[in-house]
Amino acid sequence: RIILAALVTPYEVSENRPMLDLLWRSCFRWRIWPHHVTGDGKYGTAENVAAVEQANVRAFVWLHQSGGRPNIFGREDFTYDPKEDVYVCPAGKLLRPLGKTKGEEEECEGVTTYRAKASSCKTCQLRARCTSNKLGRGLTRDSLEEYVDRVRTCQGTEPYQKALRKR
Repeated sequence: RIILAALVTPYEVSENRPMLDLLWRSCFRWRIWPHHVTGDGKYGTAENVAAVEQANVRAFVWLHQSGGRPNIFGREDFTYDPKEDVYVCPAGKLLRPLGKTKGEEEECEGVTTYRAKASSCKTCQLRARCTSNKLGRGLTRDSLEEYVDRVRTCQGTEPYQKALRKR
């Protein structure tokens, strides 16, 4: 296990941006194809994870966690059911996909919004930890999210933990 590339960037460049360039440059320069790539949460974006996984390389990266509000359920507290195309909230209620309005289709291609019924949220005992929205709790799902889900399911496993310790 050796570091094949490194890059120092100015403060205005996000660390996650050049990750794929470094990976592909290493593949080209050294004529190798890695089995896996490891990285911390800065590199665990949906775009990076999807590109690496689509190239048949395992992405052993800690998933990027956006800010979020303290004491409010985050996306990771909801379970996605791909067969039914719904999210299940911590209280067991379903968040179903909404239809897109005409303007949203071009603007948010590949992004689906899921929302729980307002009536379910109003009577829920977990409402204070979930949402203050009168319409009910909502989540968005990017078209790349299936790759992130795959990495998320591996995070607690032994091979994943070994790969992160070795980096």
